[in-house]
Amino acid sequence: MKILITPPTNATWKTFMTDENLEYLKTLGDVVCNETDHVYSEDELREAIKDVDIAITGWGTGCFTERVMENANRLKLIAHTAGSVGTLVSDAVYEKGVRVVTGNDGFAESVAEGTLAYILAAQRKIPQFNRDVHVKGWGPLDYTDHSLLRKKVGIVGYGAVSKFLIPMLKPFRCEILLYSGHMTEEEAKAVGAKKASLEEIFSTCDIVSLHTSATPKNAGLITKELLAMMPDNALLVNTARPAVLDEDALYDECKTGRIRAFLDVHKDEAILPMESRMRWLDDVLLMPHHAGPTIDYRRYAARYAIEDVERFLKGEALEHEITRSRAATMTR
Repeated sequence: MKILITPPTNATWKTFMTDENLEYLKTLGDVVCNETDHVYSEDELREAIKDVDIAITGWGTGCFTERVMENANRLKLIAHTAGSVGTLVSDAVYEKGVRVVTGNDGFAESVAEGTLAYILAAQRKIPQFNRDVHVKGWGPLDYTDHSLLRKKVGIVGYGAVSKFLIPMLKPFRCEILLYSGHMTEEEAKAVGAKKASLEEIFSTCDIVSLHTSATPKNAGLITKELLAMMPDNALLVNTARPAVLDEDALYDECKTGRIRAFLDVHKDEAILPMESRMRWLDDVLLMPHHAGPTIDYRRYAARYAIEDVERFLKGEALEHEITRSRAATMTR
């Protein structure tokens, strides 16, 4: 059984494919690595995939295009150690009967933890208090901070991250409203939430957290009108993708001091430019797309995918499979 590792073997990749994970993978087949110092081009991936049974992919893997798949004469499984496969697999992968598994649950669990940390940091104003203690020795006593306990929390989108976040919120006794285009009221209730419209969420919730995928359908989902509905002092958290949110409208609301925001992702998927207006708003907290996975948790995300390789070889049910229909809804 020939197993190809497609990402280049660099420091980042080794945080996923640790020595322990690599040794585990070697017990499952004949492992061949990308020995270049760069991401395979389409031509290189097309050549490398010939006579390969299983491809191990991750950050640093190009798309398995129709042209690549023309040369995938033995490929049966793609095991992606990262999250979304939206930009990784083409229709040609599924048309050829190749199955796809990912470490998406490992990513999602870590992002859910990061989201919870962001909410608590914003509610307790931890960054602001920390700054004042560093600069002034002691900050002013007229700050208003807030609890997460017993708050009404709106979650936009039910996917892998929300699946983990909702249980994490349970100990705080939050009332959870959930917007999802594919869940019924009964299904929402079963996971501990009440199904709600975007309008109800934005007009009534103390905290709104965005977890919808960045598909063409969801582009600009969070509009100026929805943001204007938010109650005074409400908090918006975005650990999804910037394309789902009208960031200019968010700036206009936040600059008045009426609402607050914690942004892990930024306009145009870019590093936040120094000239960004968001930098100068006290109640907008900013992170460099770092909700997850943390560097120490990446090995576990990769493990999800590798364990499914073993299940595949044993003919067992796959626990982290991404079907063609699900792949179509993932961030691209």
